[in-house]
Amino acid sequence: MAQYRVSTTGNDSNPGTVALPWKTLQKAVNTMIAGDTTSVNAGVYPRGNTAINLKAGCTLLSISNGAIIDGANASVSLINVIGSNTVIQGFTFQYITDPGTDNDIAPPAIKIDGSAIANTKIVWNKFKKVGIGILA
Repeated sequence: MAQYRVSTTGNDSNPGTVALPWKTLQKAVNTMIAGDTTSVNAGVYPRGNTAINLKAGCTLLSISNGAIIDGANASVSLINVIGSNTVIQGFTFQYITDPGTDNDIAPPAIKIDGSAIANTKIVWNKFKKVGIGILA
């Protein structure tokens, strides 16, 4: 069970420790395996058009509820929960809006895929200017 850290001032070539954190959530979820936790420092983490796929048994924690995942340019969900027994705690998800076409609606901030809902905990999160917060 590894403990990792992400910070807006980090670098993805770092080892992901408190002293030398990663910069992106993507690096964290790509590295984590079941039982691992990544703590995310306060700050704004922009998301583009690639969803973060949170695997089974992994935990993302916002330190002091200060991490903001910003979907201003996102056309996909910000986080896809693709495995059970996951935790997403203390984040603010913001600015996911209708992409502007008549046939589309804004993607959800968090999408839980099928059986991944088993023992998934999404707690103490805030949703600001999002069309759909959680879609299961």
